[in-house]
Amino acid sequence: MISTKPFKTRQHSVSVTGLLRLNEEGSSKFLQTNQSEFFNNIIQAFSKIIPVNEQRITTNGKWKNDPTFPKRVLLSFTINEAKSAMELSSKTIFDNMGTLIKRKGFTALSNNEYTSLIDESAAFTITRKYYFGKYLPLIIIFLVSMVILLILYFLARWKNPEGRNFAIFETALIMQDLAVDLTFTLLRVNNTPHLVIPNMVFLIVPHIVNFLLTINIYLSEVSTNPMFFTWISEIPTLLLSICAIFSAIDILAINTLTSNLFGLKVFSAPLSQRSRKIILWGSFINIFAEDIPQLIIQILYYNSVETYDLFPLFVLISGGLVIVHKLILRSYHVIVRWYHKRDKIREFIRNRRLSAGSIRSIRTNV
Repeated sequence: MISTKPFKTRQHSVSVTGLLRLNEEGSSKFLQTNQSEFFNNIIQAFSKIIPVNEQRITTNGKWKNDPTFPKRVLLSFTINEAKSAMELSSKTIFDNMGTLIKRKGFTALSNNEYTSLIDESAAFTITRKYYFGKYLPLIIIFLVSMVILLILYFLARWKNPEGRNFAIFETALIMQDLAVDLTFTLLRVNNTPHLVIPNMVFLIVPHIVNFLLTINIYLSEVSTNPMFFTWISEIPTLLLSICAIFSAIDILAINTLTSNLFGLKVFSAPLSQRSRKIILWGSFINIFAEDIPQLIIQILYYNSVETYDLFPLFVLISGGLVIVHKLILRSYHVIVRWYHKRDKIREFIRNRRLSAGSIRSIRTNV
């Protein structure tokens, strides 16, 4: 009886680099012969035995002595990622090579002049599977710098709740997040076909919403706010267009126009309270319509690939920082607005009571 079942879609994996060890005879021969030719002969043998295209297995020509067995040499090979879904993934080829080496005495490797010199007692080990170790200092510097910037930002807000001098930081964070999202869309999301459409939806739709909110703010301010109309008529049209494009990316970018940065007039837009409310609640909409879905997509991508490189990690970190920043800052703004409104109500009641007392005094005197 023969039973069949549908083939499962292979999980994508990026390029994988690994080390294999030669036995003492092979190490001696490698050191005495043309090393480049030795590498090429091993690659040709693997490509025929697996089988796989020779271009999928490459080498940078690096080698070193095994610290535990000084007389044996470790050779470095890279298995390049697949160009299409029809090809074996790099992780699958790596596993096949590892199995062939482990069972060398029962496979065609033992019949080849060069692959027979591989030491089957040492596993074919990955030296760059997740890419984290090599870039760990860079990751730590990135995280520490972002945390320091966030602390400075919130301290500045605490000292000056109504100030907007740090709005440029928000815009820079938004631009950085957009850059990594676009790069991920262009270079990585195609590795997971089931995430392509959701990624495009949660990337494009929020920007359309931001653009509509931005147009609404500009038109409303021009028609109802004379100070804004005067301000907008005095700044270059090109600069206004650039600001509108940035605001379409994320509505928080409008805060840059009210930041009074360097004392320039172009960054001193007199927005009304209505527009500030739209910006506040529009940023909340962005969190749940763009940032959180993008973070979920990154988590799904992590679970959908066999090897995970540095770039998607930066996308994941960037999305998390943007969400934390927006949630804390928007919550802070809501609390500040609530306290200001409460103080105004108390002041109004206090003035009203004084006014009533004055009226009674006047009546008594009369």
